[in-house]
This record gives sequence, structure tokens and C-alpha cells, in this order.
Amino acid sequence: DRRYESYLDFPVAEASASQDAAAATAAYKVLLQHYPQHKSHIEESYAMAMAQIPDGPTKQSGAAIGTRSADAVMVVGGIDPAVEQTPYRPRTAPGEWIGAAPPSTEPYWFAFKPWVVKNLDALTPPPPPMTSTVWARDFEQVRRVGARESKERTPVQTLIARYRQGYDLSPMVRYIADRPGRRQVDNARLLALYQMAMDDAVQAMIVAKLKYNFWRPITAIRNGDGDGNDVTSRDAGWLPLLPTPNFPEYPCGHCTAVAVQAEVLKIAGGLPANTRVRMAS
Repeated sequence: DRRYESYLDFPVAEASASQDAAAATAAYKVLLQHYPQHKSHIEESYAMAMAQIPDGPTKQSGAAIGTRSADAVMVVGGIDPAVEQTPYRPRTAPGEWIGAAPPSTEPYWFAFKPWVVKNLDALTPPPPPMTSTVWARDFEQVRRVGARESKERTPVQTLIARYRQGYDLSPMVRYIADRPGRRQVDNARLLALYQMAMDDAVQAMIVAKLKYNFWRPITAIRNGDGDGNDVTSRDAGWLPLLPTPNFPEYPCGHCTAVAVQAEVLKIAGGLPANTRVRMAS
């Protein structure tokens, strides 16, 4: 297409080659590498896609481009061997009990090679001080509205909380890709930017979670008399509406993922800047 710059400095190919054949073949090769157990289904889907493209030199050239592209993509990214993958170390006092299950976030998240972000630490600001008014405000809001038996939470808020356990906006990406007038190269760029931005943002978020090891509401609220803030207080029997995930609280994973997804959809998806992006069910 020659409209956008290649992230991999991939060489410009003949403009007459079939973009559909290139995209289908690249996807086919990458999927086979990742999901060899589904080889027959992947080959069937690839055959169906290629059958829609007229035979000839343009189809052959496109397939060749797709193969070279897949080969180039499969050798970038991944784990940086220079980064030490230190297992999570529970922080507790000698002799003091702590939950035995390690967090569900693995140490290899520290070792991924980011696509775009040069310094992950620049994206990992610390949580607000527990002596601050921000902490007291958020503590009290979660205590009142987030409690399992909250009298202040509306039925709609409860529904939203349960619905937003998943933050996958990929149905919205497919919706945008299927809009009239979208070109193959526009959709390829959208999907690439969407996933690359997600990878970097989620990696920064997980690095920050393990770096600050910040307590979850069930721990903070049941020990509210020990956080150093005169405004907060202990609620010994407090329980959250939803089960507590097995990893640290800060920063918010849902907020991180949805924010970066929404921005990419606005930038590369052609949505107006003031669009409110909703998750598709």
C-alpha cells in the first residue's frame, strides 16, 4: 500500500500484489506457529480465504509477501534474555501468616521486549499516599459502594460491575473493521496498533502492580485504622461485591486496558475524538 511506515522496516514489495493474499497468508503462517493443534481448522479457513482471490501472479506475489512478513514477525518481540525473571517474593514479617498462593501474574512479564515504550518505569507512577485526601476519598467510596451488601449501590451499578469484569474491546475492533469503506491496510494497521499498544500498557500495569504490591480493598478496609489516615476507619467484616483477584490492586488493570484500547480505536479506527467507546457483548 506504501501509505504507512513498516514497524519492522519490511521492504516495499510490488504494488500489484494482492493485499488480501498477503494478509491471509501472513495470518495463516503465524496462527500455525502458535496453534499447531488446530492445524486442520486453520488450513481450512486459509483455503476458504484464498479461494475468494482470483488465481494469477498477483495472488502468488501476495502469498509470497505474506510468508516473508510472517517469518519477519515471528523473530521480533518476545522475552529479553538479559532481563532476570525473579519469582515473586511475598512481603511479610518473619513468622507472620500470609496467603500461600503466588499472584497470577508471572515474572516473565518483566522480561518482554516492549513494542513502543522505551521506559516502562515512566508509566508506573506510585499510588496516592495513604495519608492523602485522595486516598481517604477513594477508600470511603469503595467501602460504601463496593461492599457486597451495599445499600448505596444501585442495581445498574451492580450490573455494570459484573459486566466490566471483562474488558475485551475486540468486538468493537471487528465492528470498525467491517464498516463500509475500510481498506485492508487500514484494518491491518488498526489491529497491529491495537495489540501493540495493549501489550505495552498491560506490561507497564503488571510491572507496577508487582513493584508497589499495593493491598486490595478487603485488606485495606479491614485494617483502615492502621493506614495512618485519620479520616479512614476499620470495617472488620467488610466484603467486596466480586471475588478479589489474586494480584495486587494498583494500578487498575481494567482502567489501563480500556483506556489504551479506546485511544487506539479513536486514532486508528477513525472514530471522532469525543466518541464514547462501549464494550460490545
